[in-house]
This record gives sequence, C-alpha cells and structure tokens, in this order.
Amino acid sequence: MRLHVTNGDAAVEKLRAAGIDGAFLDSFLPWRDVLHDGPVPGDAGAAALRAIRARFIADAGWSSYGDALADFERRDATLATWDDEIVLWFEHDLYDQLQLLQILTSDTRSRRVTLAQSDDHLTSIGADALRELEARRRTVTDRDRDLATRAWRAFRASDPHDLDGIARGDTSALPALGPALARLLEELPSARNGLSRTEKQALDAVRDGGATWRDAFHASQRRESAAYLGDASFLRVVDGLASCTTPLVARDGDALSITAFGRAVAAGDADHVATNGVDRWLGGTHLHGRDGVWRWDAAPGHVVRR
Repeated sequence: MRLHVTNGDAAVEKLRAAGIDGAFLDSFLPWRDVLHDGPVPGDAGAAALRAIRARFIADAGWSSYGDALADFERRDATLATWDDEIVLWFEHDLYDQLQLLQILTSDTRSRRVTLAQSDDHLTSIGADALRELEARRRTVTDRDRDLATRAWRAFRASDPHDLDGIARGDTSALPALGPALARLLEELPSARNGLSRTEKQALDAVRDGGATWRDAFHASQRRESAAYLGDASFLRVVDGLASCTTPLVARDGDALSITAFGRAVAAGDADHVATNGVDRWLGGTHLHGRDGVWRWDAAPGHVVRR
C-alpha cells in the first residue's frame, strides 16, 4: 500500500474522494506546518526542530503545544518507517515547496518515492485530473534530492544570501522551486519602506478600501501568481501592523483602517523597520531590531543589509 503525503487535511479529503487508493485512511499523511512562518533554524536537529515548530504553532494560537508536537512526531515516524512507495502530492506555491524540501531531505532513499507535482491547487482540481496526475507521477531522483538538500540548508541558514543564489540558479530539477524561493525572499523587509511584500499588500488593500481583514486578505491573494498564504497567517501579519509601537493600521474587531503613519510608509516616506523594529523569522534568518537587518531591494532584485 502506498503512502500519499500532501499539504494538509483538505487535500487528503480531495484525494480520498477521487478514489486515490480507495478509503484507506492510514495511507494518507497530511504535512501540517506553515514553514514560511516562524523559526526553522539550521542548528536544530530533527527532534529540536519539531519542538521549535510546535512551540511556534502553539504561541500563534493554532493548536496546543502537546497536540502539535505529537502530530509532528507521528508524521515523522510514519514517513521514516513506511516500507512501500511514498507518493508526494504537492503544489507549485511557496507553502508546498518548503514542505517538499523538508520531505526530500528526510531519510527516504531506500524506498521508492514519486512526485505528483501540480501546477494548480489540489483542492481545485477535479477527480479525473487528480487520477491523471497520479498516473503521470515521476520517480524522485538524486538530482532532485541534491537540489532539495542545498535549498533546505539555505532556507535554514542565518544568512539569506545562499537562498538568493539558489532562487537565481538552476532549479530545473524542481521547476516550481525557483519562483517559490523568489517569493519567499520578498518577505524580507523592503529596502524602500521596511515592509514585507505581504505587509505591503495588506496595507495597500486597507488604504484602497479593504474595510475588514478578510477583504484585505482576498485583495492580497489576488495579487499572488501562486497564492500560498492561509488566512490565519495573514491575520498575524495584520495584527503585527496594528500592534507595533507606531501602528500602520487600526483594528476594531474585523474592521481595519489605515493610520497616518501607515499612509507615509505606503508612500515610501517612512520606514516601518527603522521606526518600529522587527522581530520575526524567515526560515533560519532571525530578523531582529532596527539596524543591520536583512532587506530585499526590489530594483536590482537582491538581498541587502543595512
């Protein structure tokens, strides 16, 4: 019996409904982690990383620490001990590509691992198309694993320069990876105003009439060529803009409005990080403080540091 690994519970239900391996619930493994959000430090071993990710998820209010840690432990144990084919069902977006890197760098070389790479979101694909995708799955190669190993190491590094290099380099072994990593680098604070791309899209949406955070979320999603961000992660971004020392938005329940400082930052006349500082992680890179923070300069498209 094959193990089908995919990006979450909704995709599992879609695969089961399409008749992929019938109704064997134990043959589906959802990878429940938002690796683009929160710390993924490179100096943490497997057990320590599970604990770090569980603590982040608990602190975000998405699960209890014990439940998240137990889920990660069951997930990794299932992957490590499965003795038949492992089928990886992943999409083209950043959320999925980071999960794919984590899986491809795990110890699965002794088993047949195949990839059903989708260029669309799995939950939007019909049953016939899913079965066709399964039929066209390909065997994961050493070239795939080598690229994944380099990219995963760069993602977890304290310095994002190698990640920048991989995003610009040859990622043809995993064609969706390059654009996904390029999108990730845009989550560094902008050299222009200190906003990540998601923060900018949220602030622009509020400025342009997004009356609630859900309105802003949908407006932001429409600006993505490969939407990857869940609403819970987006709300964390909005709350960050509202709760900093000099807020960029004001939040009253679901309702949002832009502040005078928010308008200045949106116009490029003020800098969010220089004013409020930053304390968040991009993989293994801890963005912290006001000075000497890694930034993304969109004009040349390079990582820079002030």
